[in-house]
Amino acid sequence: MIPPRMITWDRGYLIVILIALALTQALSMAAAAFSTRWLFMALHDAWRAGVMENHHKLWHLLPPAALLVLGGSGVVIAVARISFRRFGETLGQSYARDVRIALFDHASRMWPRDLAARRAGYLSLRFVGDLTALKDWPGRGLPLLVEGIVMLPAAVFILFLIDRGFGVIGLCLACLALFALAIMARGLLQAHQRLRTRRALLAADLTERLPIAPELAALGRRTTEKNLIIKRSAALMEAAVRRITRSETLHAVPDALTGIAAALLIWWGAGTEQSTANIAAGLAVLGLTARPLRELMGVTDRASAFRAAYDKLCTALARPMAPVRKQNAAKLSAGPVALDLIQACVGKAAPLTLSVVPGTCGVLPPDADVEAVFRAITGLEPVVSGKIRLNHHSVECLTLGNLRRSVMLISDTPCILKGTMSRVLTLGLPKRLTDAVILSRLEEAGLSGLLSKLGGLDQRLSEGGRTLSRADRMTLSLLRAALGNPGLLLIRAGLRDLGETGVQWINSHRATKLFAS
Repeated sequence: MIPPRMITWDRGYLIVILIALALTQALSMAAAAFSTRWLFMALHDAWRAGVMENHHKLWHLLPPAALLVLGGSGVVIAVARISFRRFGETLGQSYARDVRIALFDHASRMWPRDLAARRAGYLSLRFVGDLTALKDWPGRGLPLLVEGIVMLPAAVFILFLIDRGFGVIGLCLACLALFALAIMARGLLQAHQRLRTRRALLAADLTERLPIAPELAALGRRTTEKNLIIKRSAALMEAAVRRITRSETLHAVPDALTGIAAALLIWWGAGTEQSTANIAAGLAVLGLTARPLRELMGVTDRASAFRAAYDKLCTALARPMAPVRKQNAAKLSAGPVALDLIQACVGKAAPLTLSVVPGTCGVLPPDADVEAVFRAITGLEPVVSGKIRLNHHSVECLTLGNLRRSVMLISDTPCILKGTMSRVLTLGLPKRLTDAVILSRLEEAGLSGLLSKLGGLDQRLSEGGRTLSRADRMTLSLLRAALGNPGLLLIRAGLRDLGETGVQWINSHRATKLFAS
């Protein structure tokens, strides 16, 4: 799968707006510089005319238009910067949204066994840590790059308009800043890659160990695991300090260069007998250029973080996915489903042959890989060789939606999302049922008592149903199957765990049933 493009038609207009806002800031900077020179010229003329002695009349000599332009340019720059940041953040969040969708879409198309091989910390970091870097480049880095590309040449041009020597000083300032940017860029990228790797290792270790911390302590590994965390944290700290040192050094370069440029500008102005107005205007331009120049240096920091995260994103999206199923594939009719396994090789077990007539029961042999076979029947596991047929249709020719409606699994590991019992019971159903319909259907099936034992439809469940017991999870799976009314029931739970009520419902249901041995 290809990573989402950063510049699309939906985001192209945001780039245009950012360029327009950067140009607005450049024009406002020019207006501020020349209005400053105008005001200083007025003050200088007043001083030469001897009016400075009458302090109460001095303000009458300042041009009102120049004051309005200077004050207005500051307001315009402030509003433009706020708008610039807002549109930049919109751009970044829009791209991050597309990355999240791409990651989830890719994960949903992978075989579950391949996804299970990825560590939980790796997956959480991909959705949280790396997304921050991926968002910051279009949200902050790219807008600042646009601003720097517009503001720096504009500032040098304005300095040339004021005085050629001032322009040369400004040009040298820009060239030195860009040279420092190029020199430190490569080292910053390596620092980000090292930091990202060590952060991922620590996140994966903690995500894996925290839920089983009491069990690890019982195994006598408390000290060992604490030492591992200390070791990983020390490595992360070293990488983080190295990265921040390079980043802040890069950010500090403009401050040093701006101070030197200001001193050179005043020295040049005094040596060439420039007016105070020209020197003040040049200093105003340097002051307004300092922030864009400083943030332009931060572009490299964000670009390096983006590059490191983007490489990992490309690697993640390049992992193999399950074959795409045709939308016009065969469909299973309502009612009991015929099941045929013809030398089907699934998982690590030997090839399996089994036929179950519609409406009857079948049992998998003891040496079968039950989980792999059940996943293959539901379309979540590849069939290495042989065939698995439902109503004489190969499972590869059936859509996941058709399989979801016709085949349901009763086990102690149902798919559970955080929310109410009502929401969890209707996961995977063609449409969301109201509470009244759920209660009515379970009452007809004689299973309302089991729902009451789980706490009713308003009972809230945690992620993955962690607070439920094994029997409760099997009961929940049974209730979901009763609401779905499938044509094939895959039963991995022992009948003893389902209780008398659950066994009665399974025996009375007309669906084809396949039991684990």
